Amino acid sequence: MSGKEYGSLTKEPPLSKIDATIQSIKPGMAYRELLTYARANTHKDAPGLAKIRFLRVNNGGSIAYDHFLSLAQAHGLEAPLVRKVMYFLWAYRDDRIRRFVCERIADQSGRWRIDQLVNKANSDFFEEMLQSGTATKARSNFEYFLVETKIFDPTAPAVHLELEDGWFEQAALAAAQHEDDPIIRAELLANPIKFLEDRGWLGLLNWNGSSATMSSPLLTSDSAPLEDAEFEVSPASASTSFDWNRSGPSASGKKTTTAKIDLIARERANASHFLLEKILADLARGKKLAPKYNQNIDLYFDSPKGSVLAEIKSCNDTNFHAQLRKAVSQLLEYKFVYTHLFASSPTLLLIMETSPPKEKTWLADYTQSLGIILAWKNHSSQEIVTRSEIPSSLAGILVQIPT
Repeated sequence: MSGKEYGSLTKEPPLSKIDATIQSIKPGMAYRELLTYARANTHKDAPGLAKIRFLRVNNGGSIAYDHFLSLAQAHGLEAPLVRKVMYFLWAYRDDRIRRFVCERIADQSGRWRIDQLVNKANSDFFEEMLQSGTATKARSNFEYFLVETKIFDPTAPAVHLELEDGWFEQAALAAAQHEDDPIIRAELLANPIKFLEDRGWLGLLNWNGSSATMSSPLLTSDSAPLEDAEFEVSPASASTSFDWNRSGPSASGKKTTTAKIDLIARERANASHFLLEKILADLARGKKLAPKYNQNIDLYFDSPKGSVLAEIKSCNDTNFHAQLRKAVSQLLEYKFVYTHLFASSPTLLLIMETSPPKEKTWLADYTQSLGIILAWKNHSSQEIVTRSEIPSSLAGILVQIPT
């Protein structure tokens, strides 16, 4: 189980230095590149702490673009949801922090006791691992992390681990990517609350028994049963389309999740997905075009040089192939089903959240063989880039980069 590899509890550079280090990560970046960058620009200890707490490093030494980095890209590291995910990842992976929270800060029901959070005498917990002086520093460093992330407000005083924004679902998905044991990983995703309860870890949530609960699995769209039942598509001569002017996603405020989910609506609620939609819509409008969408198509538009049908997929390194495979079938299906929407046979455009992982670069050739242009967001700008030849219908919208 996670928590076997440790990072220093006594080294705690300012959170801004760790943030800047994480923000410098680009898909496919080698960890040694991050070390070099941090030593020159942020803090020499920041990469090691980020790695041990939040990041996945592949066997080849590259940093995985995983669910955590996807959340950070979509929401920003300073977003309360992302801060809470960072806290949970650290506690999940480091059983010293997990035990400290559950055994010293939280009571038996899992509710945090602020007087114990700020109790300097609790540093004796770390003395079984550290010398007395450094144990004191470890305790204060963790408290300071909670203050810097605004999880703990010492002026109120109050703890902000409210579940209504859905942070715990996202944290469970992120933590599962760090879990090597497939049985434990499946158990975590099947019911995260029960997973914590069975292990006596409800204290990680500041649990009060009346908070939001999750009684259904956190299934990915690729593993959800009866997924075909969620797709209501058939060839038709008419359908309802709308000008693209959607608002950004927001928390639903619901207290529970349900097993039956509209998978397309859920994907559109994803912040990364929305960001990609907005970038493409803005680029199209910049060329005086009118981007539209309907109940299934993410975005399409007609241009003087031809029509464009776009499918957008949020993804990370661990589901890039599965998401692309799904998108390919959707593009081909929508081209057939909605042929009446297009002034001409449309260019098929597949926009992924990130570039193909190194071992999956062949997917660009595969999609090209199907007449589909594979593109993705440049993580350093608001550009959508591709290694494919850009057709005239997408001139000025996509940016071609070297192969």
